[in-house]
Amino acid sequence: MAFRIDIAEQADEDLNEILDWLSRRSEQGAAAWFEAFSTAVDFLRDHALSLPKLPQSRRLEIELRAISFATTQGLTYHLVFVVDAGASIVRVLRIRKPGQRSIGRTDLS
Repeated sequence: MAFRIDIAEQADEDLNEILDWLSRRSEQGAAAWFEAFSTAVDFLRDHALSLPKLPQSRRLEIELRAISFATTQGLTYHLVFVVDAGASIVRVLRIRKPGQRSIGRTDLS
């Protein structure tokens, strides 16, 4: 099943913040990060339901899932998303940076 990808406003803000920070340090690094991000998003189009639910899903009462991707420097980022299988949509809610705490309710509002 091919899902349509929807990037939530907060995830878009995360994306811009990360790219701004990276591009101030290295345009090449920012481009490599965006390529890794795009590869992760492309994977979600066909395989979103194959990724496990996050442990926080039960506490937050929402079926959160995540896909991880690493930069060439070995830093791991996480796309946190939900799947609406009935509408064939994957909604990316947040992009988590290395070292960020686990996602909570305030991260989703």
